[in-house]
Amino acid sequence: MYFLDRQGKLSEQASLSGSSIYGCCVGDATFFSTMVEPSAVNIEPNAVLYGSRDGHNWQRLMQWQKDRWPMGLFQYGNVQLPDGPNTSGVLAVSTVAVKQADQETSLWRVSAA
Repeated sequence: MYFLDRQGKLSEQASLSGSSIYGCCVGDATFFSTMVEPSAVNIEPNAVLYGSRDGHNWQRLMQWQKDRWPMGLFQYGNVQLPDGPNTSGVLAVSTVAVKQADQETSLWRVSAA
């Protein structure tokens, strides 16, 4: 995870456990998720949700283990996040191809800082 400040300075903030294709903001909080996919560098067996209030301090908030179905024939384990502006104070998280939460959407209230 990298932070680009207004002066153009780029600084590394945290490492993610896998590839990330979803990110969103809810109020002043930012979220990214990772997927479980086969590669030499992506060895984490869990799809993970990360969050930060300031873009500098990142926390692993939740994780879901990939289900037993082969990724080559079925889907990668993934945590999908919504696009677009969100001032509702609610984060929608949809999980795919994970144990005990396949094809589920959860709503999480994001408290104000």
